[in-house]
Amino acid sequence: MNNREKKSGRVLFINEHSLNHNNATAITMRSLWEDWPKSDIFELYYVEYASNQFSLNHSVLLERGVIGKLRRSEIGEEICVGSKQRAFGKDHWTQRVISDLREAAVSYVLSKKGRVCKKTLQEIDDFDPEVIYTLGGGVGVLKCAYRMSKRYDIPMIIHFMDNWVEHSQNDVNIFTRPYRYSLKKWLTKSMGRAKAAITISESMADAYSLIFPSFNFIPLMNSVDVQTLWCEPRERTDRRFVFSYAGGMHLDRWKGLLEIGRAIKETGIDAVLNIYTSSDTKRFLSFFSDLPVRFYPPVSHEQIQTVYRESDCLVHVETNDPVMEGYFKYSISTKIPEYLASGRVMFFYGPKTLGLYRYLETNHAAYLADDYDALCKQLVNISAFEDGPAILSNAYTLAKTKHDAVRARETLKETVQACING
Repeated sequence: MNNREKKSGRVLFINEHSLNHNNATAITMRSLWEDWPKSDIFELYYVEYASNQFSLNHSVLLERGVIGKLRRSEIGEEICVGSKQRAFGKDHWTQRVISDLREAAVSYVLSKKGRVCKKTLQEIDDFDPEVIYTLGGGVGVLKCAYRMSKRYDIPMIIHFMDNWVEHSQNDVNIFTRPYRYSLKKWLTKSMGRAKAAITISESMADAYSLIFPSFNFIPLMNSVDVQTLWCEPRERTDRRFVFSYAGGMHLDRWKGLLEIGRAIKETGIDAVLNIYTSSDTKRFLSFFSDLPVRFYPPVSHEQIQTVYRESDCLVHVETNDPVMEGYFKYSISTKIPEYLASGRVMFFYGPKTLGLYRYLETNHAAYLADDYDALCKQLVNISAFEDGPAILSNAYTLAKTKHDAVRARETLKETVQACING
């Protein structure tokens, strides 16, 4: 082993996605680890990334081929609009069974992963890791992290970003029960190697402390550089009021956006909903015809502030699907801290049972609605800007106190060093 001088700590990342991926999870991780010496990060990941935004000296793709072709998020896409539970067509049940079996096949493949080749092991030996950081969430990832922890006799840090501990996205699929059992088994083994556990929200920390009473869970909210996101106020004139949503239409979010479009039309307010999403929107367009909704190409994360500047209200929606609701029970989307810091009021349309709803409600930081009647009333209030200044002030204060990147990175650094120092 090398006797190099310690800096922040040499961290072995083991996750499904690379720091260089373009999804929300990778964006969150990049924000948290932005100031970490890149030479002190070695990552192993499973899914091919699409960019090179976070330069690393050590980054190894573990799996190719079948995993890329059978991604869980793609299962049933060709036969469903939204959740695979609501597939339609004359062969509904045949399609459903095929989809479930395909998902089970992916789970089986994922559960068998976790091995690292000799060449990569030698590179990790030379790197000499001091702690392992993982988001978990899958059997293969947890297996690999656990084995590396034992091999190098170093502790683990598990960062929980979604509620996969209690609720899986595929809970309705009977064919994946063996995989879910294996996931819980490897989580228990991994927690035995962990010296720290991070949660994405305070409500998750409270809930998980009851599941693992011997652990001190550290809430670490998604963070942003608050000051750089602020946009100057827009002129209040007779122009149309602009609601904006930037993100995917998956996870049944298109249904919430459809209801917002219908409510804008029904209430008669002079407003438009702009949706910035992937080019694959043709299967949704017919639902939005004759509504005051406009579709635009997706905007990169680096350019997203242009959307904020041209908006009056930023929209986030979540489904009332009980399966997905359980999975996101404690989550706070990557968008939320950005919305809070943007200088634009936020509107959240989703179930009251979600931690995000309660978080925004408690802090009076957004307009909220959980059903269609409340949605219509809130749209009128928002377009009239009732309570707008107070909500903006509360939102920005919340962003600074709970979501500031400087504080989050300091908390992360203290957590890593505490694990290394025992």
